[in-house]
Amino acid sequence: MPLCLIHRLVAVLDGRAHIHALQTLAQLRIIETPLNPKALAALTPSSEPCLLALPASNTAGVLRVYDLLVDGGHVVCEIQAHKSPLAAMAWSHNGAYLATASTTGTVIRVYSMPHAAKAFSFRRGTYPAAIHCLAFSPEGYDPPLLAAASSHGTIHLFRLEQPHKSAAAAAASAAAGLLSAVMSYTVTDMVEPQRAIANIRLPCAGLPAICCLQHPVATSAAAGGGGFGSAGGASSGLSDMQTLPEETDEVSLVVATAGGLLYEYSIEDLHNAAPGPKCSLGGEWTLLGSTGLSAGL
Repeated sequence: MPLCLIHRLVAVLDGRAHIHALQTLAQLRIIETPLNPKALAALTPSSEPCLLALPASNTAGVLRVYDLLVDGGHVVCEIQAHKSPLAAMAWSHNGAYLATASTTGTVIRVYSMPHAAKAFSFRRGTYPAAIHCLAFSPEGYDPPLLAAASSHGTIHLFRLEQPHKSAAAAAASAAAGLLSAVMSYTVTDMVEPQRAIANIRLPCAGLPAICCLQHPVATSAAAGGGGFGSAGGASSGLSDMQTLPEETDEVSLVVATAGGLLYEYSIEDLHNAAPGPKCSLGGEWTLLGSTGLSAGL
């Protein structure tokens, strides 16, 4: 799987990663990795820092972070993120956070860089599920958002902020800290689970899916009173999308499934603690055709 940035091009193969200078395509380094048949890797979307996360084990959730601007790939840190092997990784827009999920899929962890300190732990669910994709919100959202697509046909949206703690919760946190010192770092995940602020069930459950978060968008058809799935078709609607002014209380979620379906959701009132954000399906398209399947705007 090729990963491309302003400075580096990374080709991830089963057992190694090739690092190239993007401008000249000169090979800078080959990083040996454990067997990696799914080409799992994560490259920061920003030009600096230029960090690459790769699995360091195929039997446990251990990863290494490399700085690709130093000697073609200098090891910054090694993180023991999960007990089970890694299934998904993603960087925030500025490289400040790295999110990870294991093959168990019940807990998602977020680490802050460059010290690789665990900043957040999120509880996706009680039962195991495959996490197909992790995606952070773009620049402009404070606190940042994190989306996770699971094999249960659901997209979970998390907010990267520490929850308000009552006296009882503070006591439980202190007890968890003591237990973690003598048992395992996962104790705090069991005592202090942070849940999703929104859960979206896709119309087609069971298909692998990837997702991304972006600023709210509109179409020229919508501006003229039309909408997604209008006579112009999905292709014309998507090509006419224009970014609206930044609105940190609303985010757009785009999901693509292995069945060739594309969904766009509007998530509003992000800071509404109860009953929570409002989620609505804005459009549904088939990537294998040119006709919008439904109109929601």
